[in-house]
Amino acid sequence: MRRLVRALCAISLTVTALGASTAPAGAHATGGVESTNYRTTITAVEPEVDGVAFRVVNVGEGISMTNTSGTDVTVLGYDGEPYLRVGPDGVFRNTRSPATYRNATTRDDQHIPDTADPNAEPEWERIGDCCTTMWHDHRAHYMGSSAPPAVKAQPDVGRVIIPAWEITVEVSDGPAIVVAGDVEWVPSPSPWPWIALIVGLAAVVIALGFTRRWGIVIGAALAALLACEVVHVIGNWVGVEVSLGEKFGSAIFAVLALVLGVAALAHLLWRGATEAAPGVLVAAVAIGITGGLADIEVFGNSQLPFAFSPDVARLLVATTIGLSIGVVITAGRHLRRAVPPDAPVTADTAPASV
Repeated sequence: MRRLVRALCAISLTVTALGASTAPAGAHATGGVESTNYRTTITAVEPEVDGVAFRVVNVGEGISMTNTSGTDVTVLGYDGEPYLRVGPDGVFRNTRSPATYRNATTRDDQHIPDTADPNAEPEWERIGDCCTTMWHDHRAHYMGSSAPPAVKAQPDVGRVIIPAWEITVEVSDGPAIVVAGDVEWVPSPSPWPWIALIVGLAAVVIALGFTRRWGIVIGAALAALLACEVVHVIGNWVGVEVSLGEKFGSAIFAVLALVLGVAALAHLLWRGATEAAPGVLVAAVAIGITGGLADIEVFGNSQLPFAFSPDVARLLVATTIGLSIGVVITAGRHLRRAVPPDAPVTADTAPASV
């Protein structure tokens, strides 16, 4: 059992260290999709064509088009050249279109090869099956490295910063479709209510940790942390449209933290709070980082890549941080009592002589 506890603590510390080292880069960035204060909205699709639909995905980083009309539709690039074609035969990308290379990332600094020529005959490369494609479009996304001057002057005031962007989509047997929209600056809500929740939850757990029922307290708090992290992982997973590999890569530390939390809770129920305190402490740290500190940017952004309401994401993060702080402090206070009863007597564990 002691070996199991030591192994649990060692693994927990490893996950905690790895999570801490990646937290700044992984803040609400499943598959690289990060939270923001810019909101992209489609305001009009004219004319509407049966079977052709458009959506904004990944908090404005992508436009998704589904075509089940039975005919080919072609998205035009920045110079009016054919860029993407979607139809019954699948999804195709024009390798001669400069948009193919400019849209590789959300930045507009990509190298455009000499072979890219908007006036050249298209060379179509098949990239998917019928009938949906998604692409990043610079026309429908704020590309600045810093906020616009008007936003800098009044960051708490919402405003449209890119009015009336347009994307043209040609239909093989009908008039072209014009997709129009805008990009708004949406200020983030005040973080103070969430900070108050963090402080309040931590204070409650710490205060109850001074009672005889402290083991039940940290057990219940750890169970709540696990529940929050499960919902958090699901929300992050479903809230973005990226490859499964990218989703797994972004969720790996959170899943490992969940495994550690379940193991620590099982140990607590089996052997009691005093013996399980080290594992509970480190599991709480791991979950607090992966499900709390790693997503602390939710308090500073209004648009979150999350399947549920942004306030649900903020509630989960605030609850995770507050409970983890309380559990860590409470479990830490009882670490000195976690000496096994059959441990050899040493200078540190021998009773003091009078």
